[in-house]
Amino acid sequence: MGDNTPEANRYHIEPTLSLPVSNGWASFNNEVKLLATHYDQDIPDNYKKKHPNQLDDSVNRVLPQFKSDAKVVFERQYQQGNVTQTLEPRVQYLYVPYKDQSNINNFDSALLQSNYNGLFRDRMYGGLDRIASANQFTTGVTSRFYDNELVERFNVSVGQIYYLERPRTGPSSIGNEIINSKDETGSMVWAGDTYWRITDTLGLRGGLQYDRRLGSVSMGDAIMEYRQDSDHLLQLNYRYVDRDYIQATRIRPYDGSINKLPEYQKGISQIGVVGSWPLAERWGLVGAYYFDTKESEPVSQLVGLQYNTCCWAVNVGYERKVVGWKADHSDIDNKWSINLELRGLSNNHSLGSQKMLERGILPYQRAF
Repeated sequence: MGDNTPEANRYHIEPTLSLPVSNGWASFNNEVKLLATHYDQDIPDNYKKKHPNQLDDSVNRVLPQFKSDAKVVFERQYQQGNVTQTLEPRVQYLYVPYKDQSNINNFDSALLQSNYNGLFRDRMYGGLDRIASANQFTTGVTSRFYDNELVERFNVSVGQIYYLERPRTGPSSIGNEIINSKDETGSMVWAGDTYWRITDTLGLRGGLQYDRRLGSVSMGDAIMEYRQDSDHLLQLNYRYVDRDYIQATRIRPYDGSINKLPEYQKGISQIGVVGSWPLAERWGLVGAYYFDTKESEPVSQLVGLQYNTCCWAVNVGYERKVVGWKADHSDIDNKWSINLELRGLSNNHSLGSQKMLERGILPYQRAF
């Protein structure tokens, strides 16, 4: 941390009382939490002069939270029992009272992504420095299809958050003018996910999030993957993030106002290709390439070579990635790496290709 940046000791506890009730086809869970956090903030004098009357040296924040979650599973069979379909509606209510947190520096809180499962989170922000108020219902439905061996072959989910009150953490609501200048209550956030395992080695996965306050698709992603095993895989993927959504997440910690994006930053629209394939019995090659269609340049390139035995493995890798966007150029980082792994008596004799791909700036994610 810099000399002009606040630091803090933070202490947090969450005593929880949970009452789950379930059977083979339904569940009903009720949960009460007490979110208690204490901050001892060290605020530099230069910071106080620049941002007077913003932060307090000592802060106690205590918030109760109530969540009630109900889910039902309906099931029926087709084709003489060879296909089983489920229909799984779900409803959740969440309540957290409002408390002004503008006297706490934002050290690590950021807006979380709202994919389908994320709709049912009890937190709007990651970290502990911002806990948004909540008075909302989340509704969703999932349908799954299983084959005669009960392998899930297809699913689709869609859900929404209906705000009875606008989430807040301070008088300026953390400065999300882009979001809060629009409708404050009602059905605001929609998300959908889908998955299709076409064969045992080929699958598709995708997701889409729509924010009515932004009036646009905020995020989306799609993956198509061929995977024979952990070392034989080819993947084509795409991800999209709307510029207004990125702007809404850029919050200044000292006053909660928006830190405006430069005009040359246009959001994210990236196509990626990922691959891993053995070259010989003990040799494997991995590679990844991501291209940003808005910036018209590669954002990440990775290539690696690995040699593997039953007892040890060594891999050499090269990665070239964009670490910062500028108006007329991009900041590039080039990195060579070498890793030696001692495997001992492990029964895992794979080439470890996925580990190499997961170390990239855009790590590999399985489609199925």
